[in-house]
Amino acid sequence: MEAPSRSSTERPRARRRRSLRIGFAAVIVLGLMLGLSRLGEPIAHGVLDTQLRLSAQWFPRTAAREVVVIGIDEATRDALQVPIALWHEPFGRLLEALALARPLAIGLDVLLPERSYDALIPGQDLRLMRGIVAARAVAPVVAGRGIDAEGRARPLLPALASLLGADGVGYILLPVDADGTVRRFSEALGSDGKPAPTLAGSIARRIGVPVRAGLIDYTLRPTAPVSMKMVLDWHAAGDAAALRSAFGGKLVLLGSLARFEDRLRQPVDLAPWEAYNDRRVPGVLIHAQILRGLADRGLVASAPMLVIVALTLLGALLWWLPVRGRAVVALALGVPAALYVAGVLLLGRGLHVDVFAPMLVAFAAVSGRWMVEAGLHLGERRALRRTFSGYVGPQLLREILSGRVDSELRGELRTVAVMFADMRGFTTTSAALAPTQVITLLNRYYERVAAVIHGEGGMLNSLMGDGFMATFGAPKAMANPAANAFAAGRRLIAMLPALNAELAADGLPAVSIGVGIHLGEAVVGHVGSRARHEYSAIGDTTNVAARLEQLTKDLGVPMVCSHAVAAALGFPAALRTLGTHTIRGRGDLEVFGLTEDALR
Repeated sequence: MEAPSRSSTERPRARRRRSLRIGFAAVIVLGLMLGLSRLGEPIAHGVLDTQLRLSAQWFPRTAAREVVVIGIDEATRDALQVPIALWHEPFGRLLEALALARPLAIGLDVLLPERSYDALIPGQDLRLMRGIVAARAVAPVVAGRGIDAEGRARPLLPALASLLGADGVGYILLPVDADGTVRRFSEALGSDGKPAPTLAGSIARRIGVPVRAGLIDYTLRPTAPVSMKMVLDWHAAGDAAALRSAFGGKLVLLGSLARFEDRLRQPVDLAPWEAYNDRRVPGVLIHAQILRGLADRGLVASAPMLVIVALTLLGALLWWLPVRGRAVVALALGVPAALYVAGVLLLGRGLHVDVFAPMLVAFAAVSGRWMVEAGLHLGERRALRRTFSGYVGPQLLREILSGRVDSELRGELRTVAVMFADMRGFTTTSAALAPTQVITLLNRYYERVAAVIHGEGGMLNSLMGDGFMATFGAPKAMANPAANAFAAGRRLIAMLPALNAELAADGLPAVSIGVGIHLGEAVVGHVGSRARHEYSAIGDTTNVAARLEQLTKDLGVPMVCSHAVAAALGFPAALRTLGTHTIRGRGDLEVFGLTEDALR
């Protein structure tokens, strides 16, 4: 046999190397696109949100400096009975009450008046300014400032602006992500990225805390707000003890708790006491959570992009791990899961590592390599089928490709049905034909023979000129090999009229055959040398089947089956006994042939 050329073996290897390199490059590009762009931002936000919620559940902490929210709730609005724009006097009284409590700092997440209302209600401005003076005497006071529809800072009553000072005003703006959720804090709020003092940032600076951007720390437990009405009632009753207990030495923020006013989405619910749990919480609670983080250990810092790129590249290197079977599932799911959990643990320690791109790339690397390998393997199997199915037959090829055929030169004992068949008078017939006609006749014949044998699950072991040997029950095991062999024999005999009509149309002689079938044990496996071998069945069963085929000539019948075959079939009506005959090497043996009705 001619050895395969070097180019024929190199082509699949080169194709494999090229496919693996292209796949690896695709994984790298995917990682860089996700890590350096916003393509995967919606999914990345979802991953981060679940991590933030888990970090809040696993690592809950109490803030080093407590932040208390005074809420403008429905009870407060019902008690005051006037529009909030005219609350100068209540705000003044609230600040005087806080002055008695001596808090660490006071923040007002409310928009103070832009102009005087003294013409409408005389003394309004004075009452508010008196409260600010009283509060400023004991703690820093920072008022919130908004922007108008055109993005310009809203003005503040000049007298109030002068009283509060430049460091007593901060923007109440919050950085909102593309999905409408507030997850992080930064003072780079200007259109050109320039920093602008914020409410929480200004309060932090007033108490000597450094202000750095970062993710909001949700491991710090929020506390339920105190109603503004309750604070005013304590003040009216002169209950300084209650005021000091609630606010003394603490950071205090005043803001609205209205259901449909100034609410923003959070990844973690900061208002679990509310009946409507949709994670849309009042802005003052978000300012309070930011201030808690700033005044504690600082906000959650984000790892440098270089770390994310390095993790992504490491995930991509999993492409080169040659894993198979369950290891693929374990690695494809295990590595992303480990990265995810590690991200949660780091969040609990105040560090955010964006693991979305590394997670996805690790999954894509392992699963992608598996899919490429599967595709290459499938292509190789198809190429083997196309190339070798005509040599070894589809049954054996399927068993070889599935790994169920032992590749070693050794055999195993199986119960099989062996069929031998031979053309009658072929030597005389072929002598009268041209060589090309002989080949045409044989090819037409074996085309039909192969279809019948393979159709019944058998294997054509060898073609011997005008005869062949077929095995049923090996390499693929069968429940009743004799039944398959008997059905194939009947089909071979039944297909002869159509074949002979086709041959006659081409000027070729008719074909008749003799078929012998025996059932018994045989040694099946590879026979030959490592350089050249074939799959066959050897032993007494094979010899008897060959003798039965020769007996068809003496008895003048198209098919002879052994007693073992007839017994395995339950002695069907289609078989009749042909008596006992001497089989060389086996002695006397009862044989059976097809009845006249079965031959019609």
